[in-house]
Amino acid sequence: MPSDSSREVISAPAAAERGGGMRARILGAAREELAEAGPGALSVRSIARRLGVAAGGLYRYVEGRDDLLTALVVEAYEGIGAAAERAAARAGDGAAEAWVAVWLAVREHALERPHEFALVYGTPVIGYAAPARTIDAATRLITVLAQLAVDARPGGDPDLGGPSALAAPPGTGLREDLDRVRDWSIAHLEGGERITDAAALGVLRGWTEGIGTIGFELHGHYVGSVEHGAAYLEAVARAQARSLGLPGA
Repeated sequence: MPSDSSREVISAPAAAERGGGMRARILGAAREELAEAGPGALSVRSIARRLGVAAGGLYRYVEGRDDLLTALVVEAYEGIGAAAERAAARAGDGAAEAWVAVWLAVREHALERPHEFALVYGTPVIGYAAPARTIDAATRLITVLAQLAVDARPGGDPDLGGPSALAAPPGTGLREDLDRVRDWSIAHLEGGERITDAAALGVLRGWTEGIGTIGFELHGHYVGSVEHGAAYLEAVARAQARSLGLPGA
């Protein structure tokens, strides 16, 4: 028998590297499963079949289906956020043009990876609740939008239809929501700036409209009406920029 000294000794870093490689293979198979069968079909067993290994062995690298979904959710949000950040950086100083560029970039990313967009902005996966560790990735896009709104009008409120459009009396649900968004802005925007009520409402509305417009196109809801998705989204984004009072809109 071989002596102890002749046995292969695997260092902790080497073992971690091997483990990381296996987890990467698992996540790669999970992406394929997501694209081909959708998130509802995703399971450790389905991934094991795809990789040709025993399902029990995968639990050394993933905790279960929800762990896989969370990794894919974070990856999807990060991809969308990164596309938005690159577009805003390339657009230069024109806030309105940057706003439009961000939405066109998000659309392009979504068309390239429709299964990822649907995972985070489509029908919720039954039995899955995204954990808190997805929040930072999920807020990358809206951080870009909020930063554009704040940078374009330092110290000022955009006109979003007059006082009636911003009515949020103390103690109401909308007042609580706007306060929550404004508190969030302190931690996420450059310089710890607190976004105004008007900008918060405008950014939230713009975020909802933009994601909804892209989702409608991806899911075929514009068939027979809107056939030029990029042009329509650009028109929507420019209307949002005008509502926010972004320079150049």
